[in-house]
Amino acid sequence: MFSLSRCKGIALILLLLVFLVAGCGGSSSSSGGLVFVKEPRKAEVHPVGIRYGPEGPEGTTFRTQVTVEPNKDKELRVGFFETEVGGTGPMWRASGWMAVVMSSTLLGVDINDYQFTMDVAGLIDGPSAGALMTITVLSVLLSDKVKPDATMTGTINPDGTIGPVGAIPQKIEGAAKGGKKLVLIPLGQRYDKDLKTGQVVDNVDKGQRLGVEVREVGDIYEAYEALTGKKLPKPEGIVDQPPELPSTAFEKVKSKAKEWLSRYQQERSNFMGLEGRYRQPYEYLGSIADGAGQKANSYFEQGLMAGAYAKALQATLYMTIASESARLYNVAETQGVEAVAARLRSVHPVITRIDGLIDRLKVEKPQTSTDALVLADAYTSLALSIGLVELADEIINSQPEEQEDEGELRVAALYYALANHLAQVANDSLDIGLRTGTSPAPDPKRLEGFAEILRRAAEANLNYFDSIIIDDIAKKEGVHPDTVRREFRAQDFDYTFALAAVNVLPSLKERLAGGEPAAYATLGGALASYQFSSAIVAKYYSLDVEFDEEGSIVGVARERAMIRMLDFAEKRTRELVALAKKTGNDPIRPVVYFEEAKINREGVIDEKISSLQSFWLASLEAELMAIFSGKFKLVR
Repeated sequence: MFSLSRCKGIALILLLLVFLVAGCGGSSSSSGGLVFVKEPRKAEVHPVGIRYGPEGPEGTTFRTQVTVEPNKDKELRVGFFETEVGGTGPMWRASGWMAVVMSSTLLGVDINDYQFTMDVAGLIDGPSAGALMTITVLSVLLSDKVKPDATMTGTINPDGTIGPVGAIPQKIEGAAKGGKKLVLIPLGQRYDKDLKTGQVVDNVDKGQRLGVEVREVGDIYEAYEALTGKKLPKPEGIVDQPPELPSTAFEKVKSKAKEWLSRYQQERSNFMGLEGRYRQPYEYLGSIADGAGQKANSYFEQGLMAGAYAKALQATLYMTIASESARLYNVAETQGVEAVAARLRSVHPVITRIDGLIDRLKVEKPQTSTDALVLADAYTSLALSIGLVELADEIINSQPEEQEDEGELRVAALYYALANHLAQVANDSLDIGLRTGTSPAPDPKRLEGFAEILRRAAEANLNYFDSIIIDDIAKKEGVHPDTVRREFRAQDFDYTFALAAVNVLPSLKERLAGGEPAAYATLGGALASYQFSSAIVAKYYSLDVEFDEEGSIVGVARERAMIRMLDFAEKRTRELVALAKKTGNDPIRPVVYFEEAKINREGVIDEKISSLQSFWLASLEAELMAIFSGKFKLVR
């Protein structure tokens, strides 16, 4: 039977829906009067980590020196020095890159103006020093000092929340041996498992017995003040306000919501017109679509147009996939699997849609900082759409005509359907968001600088994931890592999309013939890959997700931490959307993401993780709008 794997299909659609909604002056080394590095400056900190010796896992500290200096070449450089061969691993380097990226967005500074060096004594790897390294880079840029008797453990998320880590009891022991008096740990991890005993211990109590104060922190602002005694600067005038669609966009979003609801009804008619036995395997998708359609109508009647648009998209997408899958089942049974392959090998409508979208994007010239993010947003959808088509083509072209794999063909069909929707959503973004806002468009060189920063961060995340997950599975199974990558790409679609968005950039930039369009394409693809790759790190390392036998997410081991991450992500998004508006932008897309995140937060665990991603993307896009406006000013 030509069927869609239920758990994998739903996971893929849910994750993609994170992106299926709505679809500046020159470089400067200061922000709002705060002067950053004008000459080489250094700071030394001591991250805590784990060593495995004869007695098992033991906590220890590592001397790490961070140097920041002006870069006359205006090209980002991040270097890693080590005192031992192979002293730093890919996870540690990912932490370093993340520290640089977060410093750039938090301070609104173009870090292409600087050169960063991280010098490590000894052997160290792992992402758990991400938050400490971010604080260290920030402190050097701001001329503050990290207290010498303090350290911390915790990852750093794209919105500044501190992500959970493991082995905290051992790390507290290591900090005590290293003479530390204060250890910051992620909020929600006061009670954690001791690696040696396997028992859950009270980390605050353990610290007291060792003469160390252990304190939970939830975000970069709390942690920075605790470690330096200084407040981390925030954008001037930042306020916590509920995001709302600008009046200029309300009617446009309303019109798009109507269009998608009409498409949903048409696909529903197509689906119901098929013979029952072909529909039956996909009726669960139809039920999901109908539920989303009902919610879309409800939100529409309440005037919640962003939510109505998001749910109308969801309804259409699920129903389209149900309808197309049932049609392909019909073809497979009546004409054979070979006919399905032939149909998929024919020119797919999405190719024409992508070509038209590229032609449109090449001639669009941003007039405002809002336009800049609208274009980047459209390129986000375009990059994912092309990436999915390439994945589908790869599957189709690798199938021997005499023995097509039905399971592989259905995945290819799903990729084509999703790519088609993404291309339509990209056009929506342009129709709704262009020619809004009042702040001038950013200098292309500065925009390109931020794009390259995010691209490198995404690649660092993917390298980390390969090291900690892919390589580990390959060793255990005795297979080549490429085999595991192929399997994982079919099972975890955050990984699929993170790869697709970044891998397509070279060919897309070549197709755009370089220049300003290529810079926007890089920013769009990097935004997508950065968010999806950050989600991978959060899922597999920070939150420690739990799966059932079918591979569906059923829970997280660190639920309290996830709740805190969602709370902060929601608050941060409200603040940054308000800031984007104050700096002369119309943050339409971030508002739509925000409403979608609020809706998904009330759902099952898959939806909660999607909610977190939507909050992250909304806050980052809003923050970039503010930075690119030229009105981003920091105050303490």
